[in-house]
Amino acid sequence: MSIDLTINRGDLFPPFKTTLEKLNETTGKWEVVDLTNAETIKLYMISGTTEVEGTCTSSAPKTGVAEYPWVAGDTETAGTYRAQVEVTWKTGKPQTFPNAGYYSVLIQPDLAGDA
Repeated sequence: MSIDLTINRGDLFPPFKTTLEKLNETTGKWEVVDLTNAETIKLYMISGTTEVEGTCTSSAPKTGVAEYPWVAGDTETAGTYRAQVEVTWKTGKPQTFPNAGYYSVLIQPDLAGDA
């Protein structure tokens, strides 16, 4: 499994950032998801019993980019997390990305304060 983001425990930068894509069944090609009609965009992460959940932003919705700014406590527990982004459209219907598998986020232990 490849790691999509590595961050140190306790760090709040860089944010989790991904480009949401879907398979165009007509052309067979992957294309970015236009988030213009998104009601909400949420990040869900889990590692063991540790869970992180929060609201993403998209500063350029047509590019499909979803970004989650970490808040205090999100990165306190080191580990490898499985993550998904759930978009709820204005129709009220949710859609999860990626639609197969997960994003992978590694929160690695830091050395600060251990010396």
